[in-house]
Amino acid sequence: MSAEKKIFDTTKDGKAVDEFVITRSNGESFSILTYGALIHTLNVLDKDGNLGDVMLGFDTIEEYMASGSGHGSVIGRTANRIKGGAFEIDGVKYQMPKNEGDNNLHGGAGNFQNSFWTGEIVSKEEAEAFLGSLNIQNDFTVETEGVLLSFMLADGVCGVPGNMDMKVLYTWATDGTLVISYKAKSDKKTIFAPTNHSYFNLDGQAAGRIGEQLLWIDADQVTEKDMDNVPNGKFIDVAGTEFDFRTPCATEKVLVLTSDNPQLNCSKGADSNYVLKTSLDKVSLVASVESLKTGRKMEVLTNFPGVQLYCACNLDEDGKGGIHYNPYEAICLETQMFPDAIHHEHFASAVIDKDEEKGYICGYRFSAK
Repeated sequence: MSAEKKIFDTTKDGKAVDEFVITRSNGESFSILTYGALIHTLNVLDKDGNLGDVMLGFDTIEEYMASGSGHGSVIGRTANRIKGGAFEIDGVKYQMPKNEGDNNLHGGAGNFQNSFWTGEIVSKEEAEAFLGSLNIQNDFTVETEGVLLSFMLADGVCGVPGNMDMKVLYTWATDGTLVISYKAKSDKKTIFAPTNHSYFNLDGQAAGRIGEQLLWIDADQVTEKDMDNVPNGKFIDVAGTEFDFRTPCATEKVLVLTSDNPQLNCSKGADSNYVLKTSLDKVSLVASVESLKTGRKMEVLTNFPGVQLYCACNLDEDGKGGIHYNPYEAICLETQMFPDAIHHEHFASAVIDKDEEKGYICGYRFSAK
């Protein structure tokens, strides 16, 4: 096992970007950048014992900064979409940028995903203490050191109230889980709805279309969305639809657009929130992806109430090693609060009180057979 800090790259104006690499005893590793608190590489074993990077991304900091895809980044403080970019808290109205049609997507400039964080390597014991401080029941046993990243999001950024002290911890668990833990506190009542926007391909980051990979999601419903991709407060039963992954099956059925399902066609493929059977005080197994080609399997564990299935429908850019990434060449399973929860009282609330300390956990567990 090892933990290493090095310089990843330098911005055009001379700002150094740190990279932290945490390696397990079996050689598997992840690396984290201080820009966007993002996962840059994720090397895991296949069925033949070979390591491969399953995380799409870029080779330079300028490419990360220029991309709007959010590769590997922590997104927030308001991940996903807010209708009209506007909301109220205690009768006070707030207006966010309208950066996707008439709506707000992922907050905007100056948020978690496009800011520079402070990072440090913490000991196994410190990682265990951070995870324990969240008071969320879980079965993770920390194996390695961790990377702890901190960021102070200023009051009023993109129109949202509160100076938010945000911390994210990445570490390995002994069962092969990359554990991502979020903890935040704000000096004003505000929204806290983060996620991680990693693009995975279990055949390898340059392997192409993911249609043959098997997907399982433990959910009976998705949130119905209007044609602008924002939930309307209703739910759709997945039974009898392309969204039914309660039994593992190929992702291809949510990549093709010959369907008459408007929930798929309006987003050029899967981009929907699944209603999970979780509780906020306990981490549960909620989804998995498996490649029959490489034998790699990734299981998703969380205490979030939802997970966004996004199959990279809009991907079109040059990535690591100059490989061109096309649509449907990655899968995102973004554990999250429901999109636009601020406008729907029957959705789990994304609002946190002044000085309330709030935490969430997401785990991506890797194995091979």
